[in-house]
Amino acid sequence: MGGGLTPLELLVSQLQHSRFPTVICCPEGKEGDLIYEAAVQLDECNVFRGPLEGVVERMVLAANEFDAKSFIRVTGDDLFIDPFRLDRLAASHAEADYTFSDLPKGTESVVVKTDFAQQLIDDPAEDSSEYWDKRRGKAWERASVQFVPLSSVTADEHTFALELDTPDDARTIRDILIRLKEAEMEPPFTVENLAELHNERPFPKCKPPVDIELNQ
Repeated sequence: MGGGLTPLELLVSQLQHSRFPTVICCPEGKEGDLIYEAAVQLDECNVFRGPLEGVVERMVLAANEFDAKSFIRVTGDDLFIDPFRLDRLAASHAEADYTFSDLPKGTESVVVKTDFAQQLIDDPAEDSSEYWDKRRGKAWERASVQFVPLSSVTADEHTFALELDTPDDARTIRDILIRLKEAEMEPPFTVENLAELHNERPFPKCKPPVDIELNQ
């Protein structure tokens, strides 16, 4: 990434401006060794290792390890998490099982009750490691889902999407970091910072936030 940061370092640098502690959930086995070795070198981060395939199970086990009744789910491909929006989302999360917002991809997070996530794992109707992207099964029928509007940009087909999934995504993010520096924008980077760059010269990949798609 730009500025000599690895993707993990960029993400953690954003999260460290939140009022919540950061726990990096690494897969067990050789597949997760490189992530683990990088994670333990970072200051002010907790590191937890769990099942490679069971992404939600890994998060639940980490939440139980740290005695968390709810956890904020942040994925490793969303490097521009807005820490201030993250705090506001968590502050809005009270009795809901699942709390989400309308933030653009790459800047968003969700808050999940730990016991609800465990119900998703236990529900035989669920068959995906991304349980909350497949809203079906008895656990979801009973779930309390809360939407919190937080975005300052319109959620439509022109909304920027900044997940790191491909080499092209890496090049886009590297270019954005250069543009942020040229614009003298300092971290932590916010939705407004990214929207300003996007309005001046749109990022290559655009699509509405996934949770908006699922709840229309």
